[in-house]
Amino acid sequence: MVGEHQDLNSTAASLLGFLETYGPMSGYDIVGMVEGSIGYFWNVTRSQVYRELNRLAEAELVEMGESGARARRPYTITGAGRRAFLNWLALPPGP
Repeated sequence: MVGEHQDLNSTAASLLGFLETYGPMSGYDIVGMVEGSIGYFWNVTRSQVYRELNRLAEAELVEMGESGARARRPYTITGAGRRAFLNWLALPPGP
């Protein structure tokens, strides 16, 4: 399980970064943002996004909102998620 003091994988950290930068978004919206921005050099599948969002919600790093239009559920980064993301950014690059 992902937690505030545990290592985030790059997908989880990226999702937290998108939510921190752009505010609440659905998984569908995040996939669209990835495809339109960093999708040229980083590939993530829709299933990866939803799997990581569920893990982040279980770890209370994001909050899952109520379903809205087209059954899209917005996700919002929490204070713990923000701290986990900032801690991840402070880590030295890996191999």
